[in-house]
Amino acid sequence: MVPAHFDEPVQKLTWSAHPPTSHDFCGFPDIVYQQQYRAPGASALARDIAQMLREAGHDVRIDPARGLDHGAWVSLMFLYPEADIPELQLSIDSRRSAEWHVALGAALAPLRDGDILIIGSGSMTHNLRTFLTERPAIDARPPVSVSAFADRIDTRLIAGDTAAVTELMARAPDALRNHPTLDPILPLHVAMGAGGVPLHAYAFD
Repeated sequence: MVPAHFDEPVQKLTWSAHPPTSHDFCGFPDIVYQQQYRAPGASALARDIAQMLREAGHDVRIDPARGLDHGAWVSLMFLYPEADIPELQLSIDSRRSAEWHVALGAALAPLRDGDILIIGSGSMTHNLRTFLTERPAIDARPPVSVSAFADRIDTRLIAGDTAAVTELMARAPDALRNHPTLDPILPLHVAMGAGGVPLHAYAFD
């Protein structure tokens, strides 16, 4: 799992055999903070990934204490509700470029041959300041600036045009409005690099 909220200046991999559930957010009902996702860790795999990334030129460290942040466990609760899939997290670095994150994903691509699932967990659009200021109704249609930007990214993803997705983050209208900081969308770039082939080459049900 490559979540947007695990953002470090030096690459880190989680190492815990039993990672705790981290409630790294505020302002939600108490029931949200009672949620626990008790998936096992993957220490041996973390060691192998660390070696793989070092061979690709990445300075990666092991983090034995970090738990599963909400970018990981919320998604995994829906994908694997039994929490029976070993899980680890790899950090992003929002100080680095989108292209760097694509290269990071490419270094992870061989893991796919070992039936290891690589998930980028972030958001196609993410501007909490604007959302909290405008306070739209729960059933309101998204602003054109949001839907148009997301549609452009979606179109290029389906076309398998990794370079265009990266370029859109720099040049597309409303890119800055949708992403005042890049961290929410950088996991997508890691996933693109790890995918290795255009999305349309896969069959979707």
